[in-house]
Amino acid sequence: MKNIKSLYPLIIAVVGALMLIITFFLPFASAKGDYREALLKNPDEVFLQEADMKSGDAVDISLLEFIKIDAAAGTSQGATLVNMIVIIAYGVFAVLTLLFSILRKPIAIIIFDIISLVVMLILKFDFEDRGVVPSNLYDLGIAQVICFIGIAIAAVGAVIMLVTKIIDKKNAAVTQ
Repeated sequence: MKNIKSLYPLIIAVVGALMLIITFFLPFASAKGDYREALLKNPDEVFLQEADMKSGDAVDISLLEFIKIDAAAGTSQGATLVNMIVIIAYGVFAVLTLLFSILRKPIAIIIFDIISLVVMLILKFDFEDRGVVPSNLYDLGIAQVICFIGIAIAAVGAVIMLVTKIIDKKNAAVTQ
């Protein structure tokens, strides 16, 4: 029974961390209104040749696709270079959150979960400040919602894991 109870926080933290990683592949920005309809009407039309994107690909753009777009724009533009670095950093911290969830290291989970949150907030601020998302063409994608839910779930799992470890240590000390 004890081993099963210790699995619950692990499962919760892993699910939250996986949601952070899934955020990378889900739509971060979604085209809206007439613009969405125009993109869907001609899905095979070239949207951005340098990034090898068609109009159909531009309806819902993930963070991974934003990296392609920024890379196509070139690193000579400071904003795109910073944006690429921030997106990659988010991915790295999400993977580290998953790694430490699997290793059952609650303090590390909390640290990298908080860093993931800060990086995502920086990314959202950057997109809003440059008028990328939200804009008159694009609205917020589901990835932005899933990200924050994943951050909360991973944090809850880490806290439960930490409390469980503390209780287990106290019980072990009492039985000795």
